[in-house]
Amino acid sequence: VMLAPFLLALCFAVFAQPPAALADKGTDELVSWIRSKGGHIDPRQEIRNVDPADPTSLRGIFATEDIPEGELLLSLPFDDTIITADADKGDRLDQCGSARALRREMALGRESKFAPYVELLLGQRGTTVGIPNAWTAGGIELLRKVTGENLPPLDNERHITWWMNDCGGDPESDPLGADAALIQVARAVGVSDEDGSYATCMAPYYDLYNHRNGKWENTRPDAMLGEHFKMWARRDVRKGDQIYNSYGIGTPETLRDYGFVEQTPRTFSFEIPGVGTASFGLDEGEDGAPVAAWHNQPDDTRRTLEFLIVELHRLRGVEVWWGENLEEVGKVPDDESGKVLGYMRVLISAIEAATAVLPEYEGEFPDL
Repeated sequence: VMLAPFLLALCFAVFAQPPAALADKGTDELVSWIRSKGGHIDPRQEIRNVDPADPTSLRGIFATEDIPEGELLLSLPFDDTIITADADKGDRLDQCGSARALRREMALGRESKFAPYVELLLGQRGTTVGIPNAWTAGGIELLRKVTGENLPPLDNERHITWWMNDCGGDPESDPLGADAALIQVARAVGVSDEDGSYATCMAPYYDLYNHRNGKWENTRPDAMLGEHFKMWARRDVRKGDQIYNSYGIGTPETLRDYGFVEQTPRTFSFEIPGVGTASFGLDEGEDGAPVAAWHNQPDDTRRTLEFLIVELHRLRGVEVWWGENLEEVGKVPDDESGKVLGYMRVLISAIEAATAVLPEYEGEFPDL
């Protein structure tokens, strides 16, 4: 049974990084705890900074030795290590129930059955959850300036809206509950059983594998609700390689749901008024230059090109505004403004590459 991502699991690197010594202590305790419960973590893996010489660099899981294809990287005892909704309360398949279960364990802290894992999660409260739904008002305003009225992601408040409307949550009276809901969005995975029933789960260590698609994805998850939760090597992993999972497809959705701008390969879907959905992928060529390929190219080439050119022109204007208003941008937390800036540059590069591979249009375009 394949593992499905929740709401379209976490990139450990997207969160504010704790000092390396504290991060190492926390993850060492997590590994020891999982093994004490009968779990398995291949010892040829280590959690470290991407740049070992820079303790502030992002963290990921790396192979310390060659790991052959088909090797078991991770095995979690389902009931002893994974947080999900309570079956005895009748909400095992309820995402709201899973969020409430996580909130309960976070409130218990060191007293929780899942204490080593919960303590790591408690370090990700508030804006450090990383997803735009947890950003400051200034960060959201910057992102809206980049996306405008037409480019995704446009529904960045969907997660807290879900928590309030579907789960009856109240962020003002229960901030811990809201934080638990957003942490679940950013880190949880969906697991099904033989009948296709689906549950949202919090899986320790699994959520520390960073995300990357394409040739970089070198893991294969395998889970059965209430029975097992495993991760295998999809192909040979060489010593020093980072071990990647995939959280799904869609660069705007990755930013919205997980709080980071993914590396190549990237995919985009734009809703073009009066035309429909236009989608394309972006990867790096042999020379490192961006190369686009259309997945769904609308029949109306003229209006598609017109949309892309207008948005590209607008984005370049935002880029100029950014450089002229660094003091205003500086009022936004660096983590948020950095992600918005990175996303803007990715959008510009993607649209430039996508227009280059559309058929030429001989007619006239509106004056920009």
